[in-house]
Formats: sequence, C-alpha cells, structure tokens
Amino acid sequence: LPAVHDAKGDVEGLGVVLIEALALARPVIASRAGGITDIVRHEETGLLAPPGDASALATAITR
Repeated sequence: LPAVHDAKGDVEGLGVVLIEALALARPVIASRAGGITDIVRHEETGLLAPPGDASALATAITR
C-alpha cells in the first residue's frame, strides 16, 4: 500500500504515485492511511480500504 514504513520507523504517508495516477486519470486503490485521504475520495476519485484489511483491498481491486 502507498504508506511506506522504513526500517527506522519513518513514514511516507502520501506516495507521489497516487498524485501521478490521478493526474493521468488512472484508477487509484489505496489504504486509509496518512495523507492519502486528503487527495483520494472514496468512490469519487478512487477506492480506499482500511489499513491492514487484505479482504477489503482484494474487493477494491476486483471492482
């Protein structure tokens, strides 16, 4: 998922790939983590799944 945790515990809450995908009118599927919900609106500009919920993520991918 786009929120990335590195070995030191630092977090990137908003991956640039989401902004690029939206700019190119590509489908966006992400977790509700970090700053993602600031740019992705569920069922408007993309699909959001709860963090750590593999089933919800799989459902979003198959839509």
